[in-house]
Amino acid sequence: MDTGKDRREEVRYPIASVYRKYILCKLLGKGATHTETEILDFSMHGIKIKSPVYAPQDSEIDCVISLPKLYQKDMRAKLKVVYSTPVENSRNFILGAKIIDPDNNYITRVYAKIIEFVASRAGDIF
Repeated sequence: MDTGKDRREEVRYPIASVYRKYILCKLLGKGATHTETEILDFSMHGIKIKSPVYAPQDSEIDCVISLPKLYQKDMRAKLKVVYSTPVENSRNFILGAKIIDPDNNYITRVYAKIIEFVASRAGDIF
């Protein structure tokens, strides 16, 4: 289990806990099993999530992000795990992952929607 640090040098956008219930994130496993996770922060090329499932370093996982109150389509991305660290006194893990996307325009649209959601709500909840 790698306990490495997040090395993203680009702007990170933290997701306040009050908004996490509106930004849904699921990891897709083998056999179409879904694991619900929480997005802690994101940048254009990386994401940090809290997951009940351990993912080894360098593993690739599929991720589905939903913003049901803002955007009707699920947004999919493939992630490559950079590190997986256990959360103290919990059965969860913090996963730092690089977003693997052959179509950077797609990822730009995904993050534009999330940024729009976070920035436009600035203290307002639905």
